Amino acid sequence: MKKLHAIIKRIIENTEDQWEVKASSWNAFKSLLGGARQDPHKDFPALETSKALSKKNCIQASVIVALMPGTRFIVFPRRLGSLVDMDDTKVLVLDKGQILVFRGDLVHAGADFDEENIRLHCYVLVKGIEQKEDTTEAAAFASYLCENCLLMCDSRRHLSNHIRTCKT
Repeated sequence: MKKLHAIIKRIIENTEDQWEVKASSWNAFKSLLGGARQDPHKDFPALETSKALSKKNCIQASVIVALMPGTRFIVFPRRLGSLVDMDDTKVLVLDKGQILVFRGDLVHAGADFDEENIRLHCYVLVKGIEQKEDTTEAAAFASYLCENCLLMCDSRRHLSNHIRTCKT
């Protein structure tokens, strides 16, 4: 683990000079067969992200290290706020040994797996900013309202399909 930490630390700190990785920032995640997908969330609360942006013009990040082939990770591209659209879901698949570095305000979720999966996760902090690790912030799915019949839809696509046949 010390060797992996040193490698990731070097990559991260060479990528952004305001970033730092602490040895204590690592966690092992284990997903079991039949376990549920995580709810969408961001790894850092908006208040901490705003503080880092205003003081250092930089935001936190996170790292996933795949320890097994077929490690799936769900992201909501272009979703850096707290609302996500169900249709925006993208599944990234990492092979054993691959790393993923992503913004700390990117909405994402751990996938459900058909078999046990183990991976490593690390918080990347902004130097000089007081931050608490492992304080995720939930993201909510956006809702869309049909203006004709007031049906609540869970995605833009659902609303668009509904409007084509709405009789009201």
